[in-house]
Amino acid sequence: MGKHIYQGRYTAANDEDIVVFLIGMRINHQLAVHKWLPVFMAMPGMIKELYTEKER
Repeated sequence: MGKHIYQGRYTAANDEDIVVFLIGMRINHQLAVHKWLPVFMAMPGMIKELYTEKER
């Protein structure tokens, strides 16, 4: 691979149907635990369901 980092957004030519689903979380304020802790605790279950229900 190259040694350069290319900034920005890129697309690629593709003749097939494809879906990209991104799941994640970002903690903006570490001290606001009441806001991010429920999402953090639910994340493993969401990821597990994605792996077990691949056809949905």
